[in-house]
Order: sequence, then structure tokens, then C-alpha cells
Amino acid sequence: MNYNWYKIFNKPDFEALDIPSKEYEFLLEEIGLKTVLVVKGNLCGLFYEGTFLSLELNDNNPFEFDSHAIYIDDNDDVWLGLEVEE
Repeated sequence: MNYNWYKIFNKPDFEALDIPSKEYEFLLEEIGLKTVLVVKGNLCGLFYEGTFLSLELNDNNPFEFDSHAIYIDDNDDVWLGLEVEE
């Protein structure tokens, strides 16, 4: 699958807030204003449009589910992938 990738947050910066969740609002290209809920517990991940995407679930990076994906890069920046229809 091909995705458009959007940087959502930096994992160490989020963890330093010492809170279980935080909402981020983004203006995504060609989509509009969206809210993403970032959460941490046993797993760190995000909710987007009712779908939970967990970082490195089953050791997959990116982790893909349905038409969404989540990826963490070498700088610990977390990216949301939205499938591009070809």
C-alpha cells in the first residue's frame, strides 16, 4: 500500500509530559482539520477516525491496519499514514 505520511508527535517529548493521553489537532493536506488522540499505557499509539494504531505492534514498523498505518522513525518521530488510492 502507498501512504501519505503526516508527522504527529515525538515519542520522548510526549512521554516527558507524564500524562496518559493528549489530543493533537492537525490540518492534513487535502483532508482538512482532524483530531488525533495519542495514548500511552502498555502500548503507545494513537486513535485516528475510530482506529487504534499501536507503535511496533507485532514488531511491525510501520504497523498497518485497514487503510491506516503508524511508523516511528530513527528520531522517535511518530507518523500517521493514510492510504493513497491509486
